[in-house]
Amino acid sequence: MKAIRVDKDWQKSLVYYIRYKFVTEAARTNSDKRDFFTVDWEFEGDKDLDRYILILDDNDNPVSTVRFLIDDNNYGMIERVRTLPGEERKGYGKTAMIEGENWLRDLGVKKAFVEAIPAALQFYEKTGYAYSNNQDVLKKHDDLFLMEKSL
Repeated sequence: MKAIRVDKDWQKSLVYYIRYKFVTEAARTNSDKRDFFTVDWEFEGDKDLDRYILILDDNDNPVSTVRFLIDDNNYGMIERVRTLPGEERKGYGKTAMIEGENWLRDLGVKKAFVEAIPAALQFYEKTGYAYSNNQDVLKKHDDLFLMEKSL
């Protein structure tokens, strides 16, 4: 397994491939989330300042990714943790999270936040995140829970 701090266009293309495959599969298999998991929603808000971790498997195939940014309060905002369908529960998402957190630490960030869907709460809890009501970053989203972790 390889973790890459994305800094090349071809790497970002693989990140987008993973995210596209994830969201189209999620919309196809989760009828209750079709309005939530759309391609437009998935890529909405991507900015040039966003950073990405790309995870490749042992055969150099792209399997997982995470997007993060640093907000005006110098908090890390971890978003779009995505693993290809069929590649879940192999440690790829956890590795993407750890590498993203390491990069945030290298940039001087002391706290990270994630807005979690209910199905992912256990995953984030296992990676050290706890529920938060931090008013500096709390957004009002139905079906999402704010979680935080000191880095």
